[in-house]
Amino acid sequence: MAEVKKEGFPLVLVGIGLGALYWFVDSLLDIFLTENLDFFSHFFSPDLSSIYRRLVVICLLVLFGSHCQSRLNVVRDEAEEWMTYSQQLEGSAEESAAPSPAE
Repeated sequence: MAEVKKEGFPLVLVGIGLGALYWFVDSLLDIFLTENLDFFSHFFSPDLSSIYRRLVVICLLVLFGSHCQSRLNVVRDEAEEWMTYSQQLEGSAEESAAPSPAE
């Protein structure tokens, strides 16, 4: 089973935060574009089409954050493998360059 790393800040939370920000901004746009000036009714109980649109955008942002996090983990693992490989090469080069005690 794949090991889940808990390093850094998970990008899924960034997607959720951006989704919440989108919900707020979309509510403000609904207020300015309609004649109903009640913010709480637009924010907490929007019409069905607004709910669908907002949920689709939030889901896309969360999926994008999840994809970015998985790619970031893969790149980080590859970088760690290359670092250990280069450290092993440096160690073997230093051992071969060291003078032998017989000289």
